[in-house]
Amino acid sequence: MLEEPIPSKHLILYIAAQERSLGALCAWENSKSKEKALYYLSRTLVGAKHNYSPFEKICLSLMFVIQKAEPSHAGSHCICYPQSRSD
Repeated sequence: MLEEPIPSKHLILYIAAQERSLGALCAWENSKSKEKALYYLSRTLVGAKHNYSPFEKICLSLMFVIQKAEPSHAGSHCICYPQSRSD
């Protein structure tokens, strides 16, 4: 964890899916309206997961971050920004 979140703040979640990897960045907006990173997660796709469609990879990325998210964020409001790029 890069920084401790403030419980009353909404979390901002950026999820990304590329041809061979997934990533997620969880952040929050501070009092100066600047985003501060809380943590970053990444995962390499192996086996049959390379053949997933871009939509399936975005869904997998979201499931990955939900499973790995900090328990202290449970019940937090979250704004999610998906990004997908296939090479």
